[in-house]
Amino acid sequence: MGAELQATFDCVHSARCGGCTLLELPLEAQLKRKRDSVCAAFAAYDALKALSVEPVAPATPMLGYRTRAKLVASETGAIGLFERASHDVCDIPHCRVMHPALIAVVAAVRERACPALTGLDARLVHDVDEVASVPRPGVLLTLNGSAGAEPALNELGRSLMQHPLVRGVAVRVQTAGANRLLEGAPTHLAGESSVRDQLRTGGPFHYATFGSFVQAHSGQAAAIAHFIAERLAHAFPAEHVRVLELFAGSGALALELCARGLAVCAVELYAPALASAARAAREQGFDRLQCRVGEAEEVVRDIVAQRERFDAVLVNPPRRGLSSGLRELLPRLQARALLYVSCDPDTLARDLSDLAQRGWRARETQPFDMIPLSSGVETVVVLERSAPFPIPVLYEDAELLVVDKPPHLPTTPDEAHESSVLQRLQHERGMPELTAVHRLDVGTSGVCLFAKQRSAAHALSERLRAGEKHYLALVRGAIRAKGIVRAALREQGKTRPAVSRYTRVGREGSHSLVRVRPEQGRTHQVRKHMAAIKHPLLGDVRYGDGPSNRYLEHRHGLDRTFLHAARVVLAPAGEAEALVLEAPLAADLRAVLASLRRG
Repeated sequence: MGAELQATFDCVHSARCGGCTLLELPLEAQLKRKRDSVCAAFAAYDALKALSVEPVAPATPMLGYRTRAKLVASETGAIGLFERASHDVCDIPHCRVMHPALIAVVAAVRERACPALTGLDARLVHDVDEVASVPRPGVLLTLNGSAGAEPALNELGRSLMQHPLVRGVAVRVQTAGANRLLEGAPTHLAGESSVRDQLRTGGPFHYATFGSFVQAHSGQAAAIAHFIAERLAHAFPAEHVRVLELFAGSGALALELCARGLAVCAVELYAPALASAARAAREQGFDRLQCRVGEAEEVVRDIVAQRERFDAVLVNPPRRGLSSGLRELLPRLQARALLYVSCDPDTLARDLSDLAQRGWRARETQPFDMIPLSSGVETVVVLERSAPFPIPVLYEDAELLVVDKPPHLPTTPDEAHESSVLQRLQHERGMPELTAVHRLDVGTSGVCLFAKQRSAAHALSERLRAGEKHYLALVRGAIRAKGIVRAALREQGKTRPAVSRYTRVGREGSHSLVRVRPEQGRTHQVRKHMAAIKHPLLGDVRYGDGPSNRYLEHRHGLDRTFLHAARVVLAPAGEAEALVLEAPLAADLRAVLASLRRG
């Protein structure tokens, strides 16, 4: 293995292609960089700093492994990936990482030169020949084009059915305003609409369909399935184990677990994918697979309401990670183990930190080299139930307790949430009279004040009213260097005067980081005022811009309003001097800024 670790690779397309970003590094350096990316993401969060990360599990093979190729096409006939730092298409007929079957089919598409083609999605399948019991490769091909391109794409697709490797063809028409090249449901055109596929020779089969999710490296996907099965067997020896899998896709992982005797309830929003999983289970005699179609958060909410029990929960979300609502619900399932499969270290770290506040402690972290020669890394984390991670204390004296409020946790009790900062502190610190001096929104982090005795709350509130509050916010677009917003706001049925002053701290991509000082404490004052001047806070579902919010969530991991109470000044009163309280920008918001700066 030593020689392999020092091996390097070359490719004739490397100077232009933006795909294999680690191509020139020895394997040992690639694996170290991937592990370092996971460690760096964890190190930003207090709850994760002590978490050990295992060495990255290497992949075999490292070349010709890709089971799926999502490629773009130019009007000149090039089919490949965008060039480095460009939107020009780099033709990659000699790609080192695509499986030979995919290269052959893409070459056939290239030969047929179709100007209407804007991209394609080629999916490798390892179909099992029922007579010879030997997997034979095949390709499901989805052709992409703009509105009006259907006739040309249909003609191209039918001609490609003559290729011996093509098992089926679908067409996807790009909708106006789509964020991604391959967005939208494909329409089956010719050949087979679903084909049996395997993660490993001799393993159970699942059905591959057009557009359904598949891991880039089938060998590593099988290794992850084995890892998960082994951890579940260790956690529940000689027991009837019931697993809830969220984001199950077409059931490849669920079927692997069923083949090992586990009972699995698979949840997936895309109904055709789950129907394929149910079909594969029936055909293989797996009677312990249950399928539920629906959005993960809504299904889990229903499961909680029905008081249904599972021993373990397995989540494999897309790059944007788990929603805050789903993270709130997971502890209510009362499962004894949680396994998280992630393709993005930043959203993984964000979610693990939040789960730590909710009583889930990460016990083991195993990264896998899912996409060799690229910067991507797949990580599996095993979590177990524990006491919630302590809320950080910023300041304390005889009357006052100041904490750095975590995001997604309400300041005071709220019907939509199982707990609050106030309840946690009352219990953890044995302070039954603890009272909130002010309230931050659920999605806001930072300086949060509590009176230790109810009798002290009013005086502290008056000092806060006479003092200052400073917030850091990321707002949409390029805002002026500084300004004042004077706009009366409705509160408790009355219109009240409100003034907010802001200063731009910096430019973050096409947006602006600002420090805002509201002179009053009106409900949602900062959010309303910035929206009023057409620079709404990013991530703000109520007052913000929907498309911008969705982009920031999918591309940069922002899953809440970008608002942080950075500084509070309590005015002097009697013998008490002015008190300045500060909280550093929350780690999840720092990660968003870092992602924006990377572009």
